[in-house]
Amino acid sequence: MPILFLVSGVGTYFILRSRSNRAFIGDRLKRLLIPFIFAVVVIVPPQGYYAALQKGIIPPTTSYWDYYPTFFTFDLSQIDGFTGTFTPAHMWFILFLVVFSLISISVFRLIQQKESLIASSTSSKFLYLLIVPIFITDIALLGMEFNPFHYFTFFLYGAFLVKETALEHMIVKETALEHMIVKERARLLLLAVVSMSAVLFAYWLHFTNGFAAPRVLFILLQSITTFAWMFTMIGYVKTYLNKENKWITSINKKVFTIYILHQTLIVVIGYFI
Repeated sequence: MPILFLVSGVGTYFILRSRSNRAFIGDRLKRLLIPFIFAVVVIVPPQGYYAALQKGIIPPTTSYWDYYPTFFTFDLSQIDGFTGTFTPAHMWFILFLVVFSLISISVFRLIQQKESLIASSTSSKFLYLLIVPIFITDIALLGMEFNPFHYFTFFLYGAFLVKETALEHMIVKETALEHMIVKERARLLLLAVVSMSAVLFAYWLHFTNGFAAPRVLFILLQSITTFAWMFTMIGYVKTYLNKENKWITSINKKVFTIYILHQTLIVVIGYFI
C-alpha cells in the first residue's frame, strides 16, 4: 500500500498544479468520492454475502437480495466485513485518498510556492533519512491496521518526488537526485533483502507483541524494509522500464476500474472454487 499512496501523491500534486482549489476539490469528489459511494453500495456487498455464507452466519438458501439490507448493519468491531456486516472493504484506500487530497491542498500549495527554496539534497544521507518519518508515523498508532498518519507520509513523499526542483524530472529528464537513486539501487535492494529477513526472524521470535524494546525494534525493521523496497522499485523501474509501452499505457487507463472490481471478483470466484 505505501507505493500506491506515493504514486497517488504524485498524481494529486500534478492535478493540483493545473487547477484552482475549487476545481481541484470538485475533481477529487467526482473522480474519487462518487466511485467510492457507488462501489460501497453496489460492488462491495457481494463480499459480505459470500463471507456470511462461508461462515454459516446466514442459511445457504438465503438469496443475495434477502441478505442485502444486512450488509448495512454497522458493527465497528467487525469493520473488516468477515461476518457480513458493513465494510468499505478494499475501498478504504479510495476513502483515504479523498481525505488526503482535501487536507493536503495547503501543504501542496506551500510546496509549489517554495519549490525554488525546497531543494532536496542529492546526498544519499538525505535519502536514507526518509526512513525516520516512516518509523515515527508507524509507531505513533501502534497496533492500528490502517494508520492514516503512516500512509499520509507516503502520500506527501509523492509530492516531493515531483516538485520541480527535486525529482519531478525523474520521469522525463536526468537529475542529480534521480541519478543518486539509480546509483543506490543495488544497496537499496541489499538493504531490502536484509531488513526483510530480519523482520521475518523477529516475527519468528515473537517480537511483535506489546510495546517493549523488541516490538519497537520490529517496527523499525519494518519501516526500513518498506523504505528500501519502495525506492529499490523506483531505481530499477527507472533503469530498465522507463520507456513507452502501449500495453502499460492501456492498462493505466483501466487501473482504477480494475482496483474497484478486483477484490469482489476474487471473493466470489474463491467461494465457488
